[in-house]
Amino acid sequence: MKKVLFFALIIMGSLNLTGCKELGIKQLMKQGASPAEILMDFCRAGDARGIQALFDMELLELPLKPEMIREIIRINPEESLIKALPPIIDNGFNITRLGETGFSALHQCILYKDTTVLADFLLHQGCDVNEASEIGATALHIAAASGKSELVELLLEKGADPYVLNRLGYSPLDIAEKETADLLPEDSRNQEIRFDSELDFARSFDFGYWKPESLQGFLQEQLEDAAMREDLQMVRHILDRYEIDPAHTEDWQQDGPLYEAARYGNIPIISLLLSAGFDPEYAAPFWEGTESALKAAVDNGRDEAACFLIDAGASLDIIDSDEDYGWYSGGGKSSPMPFDHTRNILDIAVLGGCTRTVKKLVQMGYNPLKRSTLNETLLFYAGNSDIAEFLIDRGVRVNHESKESRTALHRAVYSGHFDVAMVLIDEGADVNDKDMWGATPLHNCASNHETEVRYTQKQRNENPLYQNFVNQAAKAGIKVLGIDESYKGREGATSQMMALLLVNGADPWLKNNDGHTPLDMARYYGNREAVMMLE
Repeated sequence: MKKVLFFALIIMGSLNLTGCKELGIKQLMKQGASPAEILMDFCRAGDARGIQALFDMELLELPLKPEMIREIIRINPEESLIKALPPIIDNGFNITRLGETGFSALHQCILYKDTTVLADFLLHQGCDVNEASEIGATALHIAAASGKSELVELLLEKGADPYVLNRLGYSPLDIAEKETADLLPEDSRNQEIRFDSELDFARSFDFGYWKPESLQGFLQEQLEDAAMREDLQMVRHILDRYEIDPAHTEDWQQDGPLYEAARYGNIPIISLLLSAGFDPEYAAPFWEGTESALKAAVDNGRDEAACFLIDAGASLDIIDSDEDYGWYSGGGKSSPMPFDHTRNILDIAVLGGCTRTVKKLVQMGYNPLKRSTLNETLLFYAGNSDIAEFLIDRGVRVNHESKESRTALHRAVYSGHFDVAMVLIDEGADVNDKDMWGATPLHNCASNHETEVRYTQKQRNENPLYQNFVNQAAKAGIKVLGIDESYKGREGATSQMMALLLVNGADPWLKNNDGHTPLDMARYYGNREAVMMLE
């Protein structure tokens, strides 16, 4: 359709009569083309008569939206634009200011074009060479930062002020590329750019479409971005140089700098933000409810950051639902997992493997013996072996059964928590215990071909329980994939978990309620590692 429309417009361009233009436009609209599409293609062809005909027929919604003019300038050749823009200007469009951001057609030209043809034309059409956007960016700022030497020379020749500062306090020379810096007077430098991310920060301000009231929004976004990159230097630079309002939020803002710093566990950045007045209780808006920085830390296993935020006064009043927590397969059957009730901060810290946080919360009065409505203990969801040992020491029973007759070992095996499973077995977990579907932990292991490694092989080699397992497997003649240092990812994960169960007495001949052995389950689910070990 686009090609047909364009070639049709070229043919129309050879016709000089206005009536023919209008007839052709009506025909194109009958074929499904909108007036906006026809305008864009007239601009591409440089057809001034066609554009004027669209205005005469009153088909275009006036005034033309700034976004449309930006797109016209961005995608079309300069030679075509010189022909296309006059009728647009003649019909009342103000090219000196495009919308709330204050970017003029000249700003757009400098952003998207490399030669002086269109810029010179726009200056003759009335664009002010020193027009500043609402964030203080002039065409010279953009040309210098883009490294466009010809345009910098043209703008200076037309009277552009090299000493003007944007609202961040940067002159064109401050943010200039090497090839344009030499064209600007040396004494026009206002701030020395000290590192690469500061330069990116300064340039992104001039290139962005920021509204005047959004300077705080820009600074907050840059803080958030720096926190995500864990760029401590940039965070310190923004906080030191600019007046930040920690309470400022924008409609588009999802997370916020403190949330991102907590998500990545960067305590130095968290400390800087808290010192600048950011609220440790701030909750970032999400699709369903809100999430605090503390929740971001525990969800992502950032134990030290979570403890730091708790000490800084972060609210512990965190409730999380279980809707996105996947499914648990018991002997071929499925039911929602893991928690069937809303989770509090202790639940989330246990799941996230935040050992110090779990211990701190228990010390503060949280109950380690709590159970879900399915009668599951926190041990079912221990995120690492240290948490498992801590909960057992606090009186959580290893062989406690839920209402569905599952034990913590069923859960650890299915979740791929090899080191938790080692601790549970060492503490007396029954490796042949059956759940309500008759599935043993070995059934769970055989049916799960996506077991993930939660610890590096080096960490395991340093664990006495693991060394004991290796020795037991060798004595029993059980070959285990991944015992050497080349163990990576999921390769060998199932065989290690299965070997752990077998050397500790798991019966491979036990059947579930459907009459299936672990080998049957392995074959059904395509778990090749398990099939190799059980055949």
